[in-house]
Amino acid sequence: MAVSGDEIRRRLGEFAASWGGYTGTERSEAQTFLNGLLECYGTHRREAGARFEERAGDGFMDLFWPGVCIVEMKRPSEARRLTDHREQMLGYWQRSGTPASPAPRYVVLCAFHRFEV
Repeated sequence: MAVSGDEIRRRLGEFAASWGGYTGTERSEAQTFLNGLLECYGTHRREAGARFEERAGDGFMDLFWPGVCIVEMKRPSEARRLTDHREQMLGYWQRSGTPASPAPRYVVLCAFHRFEV
């Protein structure tokens, strides 16, 4: 079922309000955060084929959605330092494609309160 633009905006507002004060760790809440974010758009992660902790070389992508995006999460205290993590993200993207499935179009760095696409 498609979600209207107004409904997405409403859901995102509630989502942002619920996470606005979060100061914890990446490990403890990244998956909950990402599931909730996708639900704001009416997307169910597993049904869409997005997977958590997908191997990429010697690391793990926090979220890998084949053909769509890779998300690398960082703790909120890293929000002003996302540029420091671009090389890690680029490496994941470079290793994510296969002849049968090209690398996703988008890469996202996220520190809960800040996103870099």
